[in-house]
Amino acid sequence: MKKNIIIIVLVLVSLYFVDTLIKPSDESKVEEEYVNNENEKDIKELGVKEYKDIFKESIKIAHSMDIENEELNSIVVKLIALRKIENDNKQIDKTELLEEARRNSNSLNAFLFVARNEYDINITDNDIENHIESEKINSYNDPILNGYAQALGITTRDLIYKKERNTIEREISIKKLLPLLKEKYKLTEDSVVLEKYNEEVNSYIAKNT
Repeated sequence: MKKNIIIIVLVLVSLYFVDTLIKPSDESKVEEEYVNNENEKDIKELGVKEYKDIFKESIKIAHSMDIENEELNSIVVKLIALRKIENDNKQIDKTELLEEARRNSNSLNAFLFVARNEYDINITDNDIENHIESEKINSYNDPILNGYAQALGITTRDLIYKKERNTIEREISIKKLLPLLKEKYKLTEDSVVLEKYNEEVNSYIAKNT
């Protein structure tokens, strides 16, 4: 997946949060790459207005579900939008979406918890500022983000800074974790050490659920 990481988080949320980071077989990789490329072709054909309409409808559907938890509601909105973007016509099931949203939320919160408590990774406002500034060219002009922000009636900057802070903290945490994980596991490949870290996160989730 080659799109900016913030966009992956905001829109392809189910792929970002619950990915086990286990590398598929070569055959699976080829098939997945083909599917991703085809999806990206479809996505690129949409503009800000189309994404705004998708997110507005997704927000409306999520609102009808009366989800009291703001974080879960936000994730459900993005999961619904993801299905619409991918032209998935499967009937939307509230129970199924809430379960997936809870898994996503638990995964993200556990990721940050382990980073803070096991590796002393603390993200400051300055870290957030620097990260956003470094991603500004790639993210602020993206039609997906702009459409999502317009659907919410806020600026793209506020969307990134205020509603998606945890997801940005996760991305910054990854950058800070990589050298520590490589030293700990005596490995050099980013994907391999992140697999190891993901196992730690899954272990924490298993012990606390």
